Amino acid sequence: MNEIADSFAIVGDVISVEPYGEGHINRTYLITTDNARYILQKIIDKVFGDIDGLMNNIVAVTEFIKSKSMETLSVVPTKDGKPYLKGLPYVRIYRKHCDVSNRKGIIPHHAFVYCRASGRHRVYGVQSHSGMFRQ
Repeated sequence: MNEIADSFAIVGDVISVEPYGEGHINRTYLITTDNARYILQKIIDKVFGDIDGLMNNIVAVTEFIKSKSMETLSVVPTKDGKPYLKGLPYVRIYRKHCDVSNRKGIIPHHAFVYCRASGRHRVYGVQSHSGMFRQ
């Protein structure tokens, strides 16, 4: 996993990479560096056939939301500027903004609800059928 993480423009030295959450579509890992925390996901190409379209939509939506001064995911590019690492597996990384992991007894769903209620975490996912994001 460290080799994969090293392919992205993350800030800091990797301290750990650990399985994260209980997703049933993508395999998800928490990357902790000495500077920040990131979410690494292996994208299942059999589920998401058009990985380029998927990631282009995610980038378009998150950039649009940021242009409105709203908080959203931050897609971390690969070191060569791509929104995901091509290959088997396909991999993407997001910057982890909201963190309630130091609160005892918080399960993932409750963490999401806490972050959403506090206004610190907004995830907007919009995909059009044409593969293009429209305002």
